[in-house]
This record gives sequence, structure tokens and C-alpha cells, in this order.
Amino acid sequence: MPQHKGRFVPIVPHPGQWYRSMPDLGLIDPNNYYQDISIVLHEVLHNVTGMTDDMIQSALGLSTNAVSDNITQRLLKDCF
Repeated sequence: MPQHKGRFVPIVPHPGQWYRSMPDLGLIDPNNYYQDISIVLHEVLHNVTGMTDDMIQSALGLSTNAVSDNITQRLLKDCF
């Protein structure tokens, strides 16, 4: 199973199935739309590409030793 380093829940219902993940719903703040959509986009990247946090961090030039929120923050800064 891919390793997650943040407060996100990896979902792999059956071994060998496509990797799926979803955010910890406690992170969603109805008063912070752009942060929320960045969290969702982060998880969409996992689901569409099959990439782990380390792989996405490397592709974005981010530290792979940090929690994966650095991906979300990069998406927030660059996309919204």
C-alpha cells in the first residue's frame, strides 16, 4: 500500500485494485473554499495518476521528507 504522510486516508479496497484516496473530512472547512478545493485536487492527483505523495512531491520539486500538505499548499498557491 502506498505510504501517506499526512492526515489523509488511503483507500485500497482489494489488493491489486487501483489506488484510491480521500481526504480526512475533518480537514474540510466550509469557510475556506480554496484550501478545500486544493485538498480535493491533491487527492484527485492520486486517483487519476496513481502516484504516491513522494512521487507527486518529487514531480513538483517539493521535499519528500515533509508531510504531504506541501503538495496541497503548492496547488493552492499555483492553481488558485
